Amino acid sequence: MEESFIILKDVFLALLLGALIGLEREYAQVKRKFKSYGGIRTFPLIALFGVLAAYLGDLVSVWLLIIFSAGFVLLVAFAYMHSRQEQGEWHMGATTELAGLITYLSGILIFYEKITAAAAIIVAVTLILYAKTYLHHFTQKLKGTELVSTLEFAAIALVILPFLPNEAYGPYGFFNPFLIWLIVVIVSSLSFVGYILEKLWGREGIEIAGIFGGLVSSTALTSSMAEKSRKSGFNPSFVLGALIANLSMLAKVALIIFLLDWQLALKAAVPLLILFGSTLLIGFPLWKRSRLSKDTFHLESPFHLLSAIRLAALLTVILFLIKFSYGYLSSQGIFLVSFFSGLFNIDVITVSLVQMAGKIGHSAAIKALILAVGATFAVKGGISYAVGGRLFGREMVKYMTILLIVAVVLFFVF
Repeated sequence: MEESFIILKDVFLALLLGALIGLEREYAQVKRKFKSYGGIRTFPLIALFGVLAAYLGDLVSVWLLIIFSAGFVLLVAFAYMHSRQEQGEWHMGATTELAGLITYLSGILIFYEKITAAAAIIVAVTLILYAKTYLHHFTQKLKGTELVSTLEFAAIALVILPFLPNEAYGPYGFFNPFLIWLIVVIVSSLSFVGYILEKLWGREGIEIAGIFGGLVSSTALTSSMAEKSRKSGFNPSFVLGALIANLSMLAKVALIIFLLDWQLALKAAVPLLILFGSTLLIGFPLWKRSRLSKDTFHLESPFHLLSAIRLAALLTVILFLIKFSYGYLSSQGIFLVSFFSGLFNIDVITVSLVQMAGKIGHSAAIKALILAVGATFAVKGGISYAVGGRLFGREMVKYMTILLIVAVVLFFVF
């Protein structure tokens, strides 16, 4: 009875996961008007065939699994050659064929109780297949320097990081190479994801681009909006884009804290939500009177190897200053360092405070974080007034002053 239930479960999961890819392939054939060997019926059968091959291989002999697998590979190869003959020499892609092979292997994984792995693989493949248009659009806009930046990012995340020692060095144990570089990878990853999203969808309008640009650098986006207002005149969308970038910045800060210390994230959630809600509140009337702008802005790739080294160096210095300040000046020194650090890089001071939260206490860490966020509001107001047009500068100073007052109130309340 138990064995029958397990088999039924495997069959159900195979059909469900196979149908997911099959649905996407069927949709693609209809929308893009091409023919392939697989669709909404074929892919569930392929996954089911994988389960059956693994079952017979386990029940009778592993050679049956090998024979079935080899036969399926030959069948897919035949389907590919047939597609080339039918659709012409231009049909060089093998996406559907590879998706079929992965679906078959996922069926085998399901039989061997690797359900999480099979589901993750199928979902990832489906997303990649569906994102064809976006991926091609992205690569067409990709520059050589951006490709180099991507390769550099992969190198520091996958090659350099594993070889760094995970030990504390120096006074106060402020320097841990592995931990610092891991944080650089995390922060750079969030910025890099925002940059890619901006490249894919940010051209739809300044408001939408502000969401993704704020993940890269809300200060850089504010500066870009200021320059646009000076060159092309005042547009409420410019101010709205800068405010939306602040929302993304606050969300990014919350995510960084959550990734490093979820308990601190829960305690920091209230002041961050108040700041988030305040930004929404003052931005809503502006959104109502602004038109969806098709103007765009350009952000450079946020990651280069040199920028990662600078980020690591800045993080090391700030960690040392915070630990030194705590040792000699107590919380007042940390607040001072946090405010001035927030003027330059909110991500670094956020990470530093999370690292020190265990020593200085969650309450002091949250207060210092609020100060750092308030400093970013101050610097954005200053940049807007100095770089932007007269009306843009006035509006931004007004809004940033309101948010700065909210931050100061939160500092004393919390």
